[in-house]
Amino acid sequence: MTRQALFHKWFLYALALFPVWLLDACILSRYPLFGVRPMLLPLAVVAVAVPDRPGGLSEVLQIISREGIDVEYMYSVFGQKNGLAYMIFRVGDPDRLDAVLRASGLSAVPGEELGVH
Repeated sequence: MTRQALFHKWFLYALALFPVWLLDACILSRYPLFGVRPMLLPLAVVAVAVPDRPGGLSEVLQIISREGIDVEYMYSVFGQKNGLAYMIFRVGDPDRLDAVLRASGLSAVPGEELGVH
């Protein structure tokens, strides 16, 4: 595939996604449909390895709370390794959460470790 053909392919792809982004970012996020705010585009989430013991999640949530990071939602992922449970967090600023976790001695888990590419 030539460079020009590749450019045209990606340009058309971006052009096709623009109305979806516009609908998602400017209309659906402001005007709920039947009380629900639909999500059309995938959102960035942060996977965190949490110690699998009583109070393990509490330690992570205290760090997040202390830094004033707003958690939109979170859920757990099955399949523990090395005594760790995995929690998925959707936050407003995923890069800040990653930096805060590193400073606290924790770290975000890459998608490959969870089997997501």
